[in-house]
Amino acid sequence: MKTIFFDSSEILNHPSGMSIYSIELLREIVRQNTKYSISTGYVSSRRNLHDKLKDILALNNIDVPIERINLPGRFAGKLPWTKRNYTLTHSPAYLNPNWINAKKSIVTLHDLYYLRYPNSPGNNSPQLDNNFKKSVLLSDCIITDSEFSKTEIIELLKVDPHTIEICYPASQWPVLVETNHITTPPQIHDKPYFLSVGGLCERKNYSLLIDVYKNFRKSHNDVDLIIVGKDQGHTSSVLKLLKETQGVIWKPYCSINELKSLYTNARAFLMPSVYEGFGIPLLEALQHQCPSAFSKGSSMDEIAGIAALGIEPNNKNEWLTAMETLLNDDKKRQHLMQEGLKQAEKFNWKKSASQILKIYDKFFQTS
Repeated sequence: MKTIFFDSSEILNHPSGMSIYSIELLREIVRQNTKYSISTGYVSSRRNLHDKLKDILALNNIDVPIERINLPGRFAGKLPWTKRNYTLTHSPAYLNPNWINAKKSIVTLHDLYYLRYPNSPGNNSPQLDNNFKKSVLLSDCIITDSEFSKTEIIELLKVDPHTIEICYPASQWPVLVETNHITTPPQIHDKPYFLSVGGLCERKNYSLLIDVYKNFRKSHNDVDLIIVGKDQGHTSSVLKLLKETQGVIWKPYCSINELKSLYTNARAFLMPSVYEGFGIPLLEALQHQCPSAFSKGSSMDEIAGIAALGIEPNNKNEWLTAMETLLNDDKKRQHLMQEGLKQAEKFNWKKSASQILKIYDKFFQTS
């Protein structure tokens, strides 16, 4: 039987976007798999991580053997560090695990943000650039989240298009079913509000959003803007705007239940980001039937389809008009709510895992 090693290094960072992606994908792959012997593991010098990974997998109903690879130390010598031979390795988060002894390897590149925005915190590291290039060179196949990201990989890393496969991810929640029996999460904000979700960094374009909101508020001072996202560094100007702009409420963190309530009860969801490999917050908004607007030009065009308003990224007049429409046009709002749920149903982890297993099949047939 062919053996596959699924790298769980990112799962150990739970909770995070990459850990949720890895957990959801691995769980569905294991559920659907009937052909391959699948193991998982990580590399570290820390002994306590084995129990942590074991607990996380158990809590998420994932039953797979775990291989702990001891970090040999500063002078590791020749790779790989494992004694077991695998047919294939699959890294779900950017870096190829070349410390695994395997004949072939697959790596997932979710986006190339670090190349498009090299001056963002942590993105100008020569080591990061070197690690990305090594991952590409060592991989026999690259999986990515969207047609947009595939185009980026071809253009910026000069990768053969035939070695790239697209597999859309999904959100951490099941798609909601439209029914009168759904209990609406309790309102946690006592005024109408717009919602935006995403870390505070350059590409998220919050400076523009807040600037437009200032103008909008001149005639709608009863509508707030709630922004959920951690400060990712070098955003002092955005932080100043967040703190000084009346009506803007910044939540660096909120619980899952709070976030669900914010999506469900928001008047609209706004995603001004100019660069996304996929755009999970937009999908989450569609799931919760929250009328949405997004910046055109990256992967979000694929994710939203006709289920949200696509806006030219830096066109303030268009964004202002979108805010007015999403607040007041009940017919348009109802249309977007219905289309949003239909669109969200296209993305689920069962489908994602099925695609990955087909990629494994295809890979083994041609290798």
